[in-house]
Amino acid sequence: MLRGAKLSGAIEEEEQDMIETALEIKDTHVREAIITPLVNVVATDASATLVDFHHLWVTHQYSR
Repeated sequence: MLRGAKLSGAIEEEEQDMIETALEIKDTHVREAIITPLVNVVATDASATLVDFHHLWVTHQYSR
């Protein structure tokens, strides 16, 4: 339907892209793509040292 609308000149290519992107969102599961569950979050105190961060990285292997 979108392709036909674009071919007929009813919508521009940019509008088609925006609509397609919006329609694809409903296929995205929030827990998989957007939100990191709190059980997977590793935090540290604001006063942590570089050694503390290194220990967290060695333990959990997270890059961010």
